[in-house]
Amino acid sequence: MFKEADIPYTVSAAREVLRNPANLDMELYKEDEQDESGARIKFRVRDRVNELFEVLEKAIDYQRMIADNRKEEPKSAPRKDLEGWNFKDIATDKDPVYLRLAKVKTAGKGWVDFTRAIEAVFLFGGDFGNLMNPIPENSTCSHWETLPPNKYYLAASAKDLNDIIDSMGGNLKANPPRLTDSLVWHSVNMTSNIRCDGSTHAETHCERAQAIWPLRISQPSPKITTLSLEDGGAVVFGHSESIGWIWNDFGDPEKGKLPFDEESDDDNSADSGIGSSLRSPTIPESQYAGQNIHSLRHEHYKIAIICALPKELMAIRALFDETHQDLPQHESDTNTYALGRLGIYNVVAACLPCGDYGTNAASKVASDIEKSFRAVKWYFVVGIGGGIPSDEHDIRLGDVVVSTGVIQHDMGKVMQKDSKIRSTGFPQRPARSLLTALSSVQSDPSVTHDALEAHIQRIVSLRPEYQSPGEDRDRLFPVNSKHNYRQKTCENCKGPHVPKKPRPPGPHIHYGLIASGNQVIKDAATRDRIGAGMNVLCFEMEGAGVMATGNCLVIRGICDYADSHKNDEWHKYAAAAAAAYTKFFLLRIRNLDMQTRDVVQIQKRSVSNLEEEEVYLGKRARYHHE
Repeated sequence: MFKEADIPYTVSAAREVLRNPANLDMELYKEDEQDESGARIKFRVRDRVNELFEVLEKAIDYQRMIADNRKEEPKSAPRKDLEGWNFKDIATDKDPVYLRLAKVKTAGKGWVDFTRAIEAVFLFGGDFGNLMNPIPENSTCSHWETLPPNKYYLAASAKDLNDIIDSMGGNLKANPPRLTDSLVWHSVNMTSNIRCDGSTHAETHCERAQAIWPLRISQPSPKITTLSLEDGGAVVFGHSESIGWIWNDFGDPEKGKLPFDEESDDDNSADSGIGSSLRSPTIPESQYAGQNIHSLRHEHYKIAIICALPKELMAIRALFDETHQDLPQHESDTNTYALGRLGIYNVVAACLPCGDYGTNAASKVASDIEKSFRAVKWYFVVGIGGGIPSDEHDIRLGDVVVSTGVIQHDMGKVMQKDSKIRSTGFPQRPARSLLTALSSVQSDPSVTHDALEAHIQRIVSLRPEYQSPGEDRDRLFPVNSKHNYRQKTCENCKGPHVPKKPRPPGPHIHYGLIASGNQVIKDAATRDRIGAGMNVLCFEMEGAGVMATGNCLVIRGICDYADSHKNDEWHKYAAAAAAAYTKFFLLRIRNLDMQTRDVVQIQKRSVSNLEEEEVYLGKRARYHHE
């Protein structure tokens, strides 16, 4: 029997139970494997705890990396976007575990900076509000008999909050009390406790929600001298009507009230802090009324193409067999679309915002696509990438690399023994049905070296600047050759070139792993080290942000060799080659729609009641047990 804590249902009770040696040694089941004596190995509670610890440790490491990226690009993370993991995925050993993106309404944005400052890891699930109840007292308002739902409250035990304040440089004795070195406990609301008659029908209830405030705009309060937190209590942070300020996605709080459409959530029975799911229809049918759009509606589009650069999207649009009129979009969808047909497939194509790159930006575009085009089942990330030539792979400028998997190369941890970064990224594979389609194309003996030429020439006929610079402009320099950064081109770069073997002209197609990350690689030694260590064929910056859909194919035209000689000369031709392969692939696969139905149903299942976009954020991690 499990030994319970001396004082159950307290903050420290779970720790006490899990640290008890007798509890940890309890047998859960016998494994199929045998020990040296021939007895079946017992799987104990201790083993299960260690498994969960390993997964959570990786989640913590990943959260730290996200925090570092926010420091470099603060505008890349609005407060409404909350990254985390599905509690059920972790608890049930789902492998891989995808990073998720949840939406926080205005009522909850006031505590987002605090959770980011402490690098909190979010686990999304239902009924978490039931973990915390108020201490019974005669004066308890009926509104607070349980944690009120749909208010986006952040509830923290006093003991945990004390520990966080100590570790983050806070000071409860300061005026106003500091939670971290940059955030304070709003002094006005600390003593505010609006009373009501305690009835269920009262319009105004006790105000128990506390507010968090930036230190730089806070003012000392003459009413507050010191503050202490009792270990048996808890604090609820959230929007407070008594203050009359709100937090938006960026910047300091502003005077104002909650948006009207957020004030009507009280009737929803969802868990506290968890809004409605976006699985429900998001675009009213009335928006389609009276519109004749080539007899096409949103549900007719099953394929989405995402490009990072306008020059990449232009190559795709040049290959459209038919161009379609625009369709209405979800109100929170910020994408601009190009709709058309490639072969037998209607496609919706979108480009990242100008100047915005990386996995997070690509994830956001994919997320918005799903809002408006809910029938999309396949995602193609198409554009340019940096090649990794090797003895095994004769990759050249203008060639095409097609992903059989994507690995995030800049995900890792620094080891104390040698201060070197150890990669913790694992290959994210496309859906099985997509891999079999690739195998079919790859093994087709009728596919020759000039399979893409006709499509490329069509692009060039519309845009002559997309033609090949010529094989004589394809120069691979030795690893130790450094480019003179004062020169825009390599015309004056001295030294030998790496010799190339004769081969038929035109872009050759390579299949293999692609390295994706938020860093631009412009160093030959780093290129070769990552290429050999991860067995990848090229670098790019968006694929990992979309791969977690499970139905994604990354296609990259090689525009440089990821070294110091990197320049834009081959960009447009490489973009044309990638677009050409995209159409080539779609023309050869006739039953994509039927192949993906079961896969999509598995991958896109609801995680929680959180108003979430199961288009899994930015740095979408796949965690495997090591």
